[in-house]
Amino acid sequence: MPKAKKKPAPKKVKAAPMPKIMPKPMPKLMKKAPAKTNKTMAMTGLLVNVLLPLVGVLLALYGVAKGLWLLFGIGIGTIIAGKTKVGLWQLLLVVVGFVFLIYPPYGTIIGVPLVIVAWVWGIWTGVQAVKEAS
Repeated sequence: MPKAKKKPAPKKVKAAPMPKIMPKPMPKLMKKAPAKTNKTMAMTGLLVNVLLPLVGVLLALYGVAKGLWLLFGIGIGTIIAGKTKVGLWQLLLVVVGFVFLIYPPYGTIIGVPLVIVAWVWGIWTGVQAVKEAS
């Protein structure tokens, strides 16, 4: 029988060394500086926070009950001043206060103080926005 040819052994090839990959340095996360509020918008927001609720209360005292909707200006003035989240919380506080005003025993105990707290908070936020804009 004829002899089978031996296959030559495969040549061992050295693999190229793996390049060392240096990790890229992580960029420093920089916080954005809060946008400076426009002074005109801050003043407008403060006026809305102060005057609309005041006009609403005065209209309600003189028998025009439709003036109570002006109390919702508390949160809107803060939103105009550029503080959206705070303004939405103030508006929510006013809405909850009005919900309590529907029920007579709870209206004076819980509802009125909630609306007053939201109003004072709105005035304070408006003054802070004006100071930041200056």
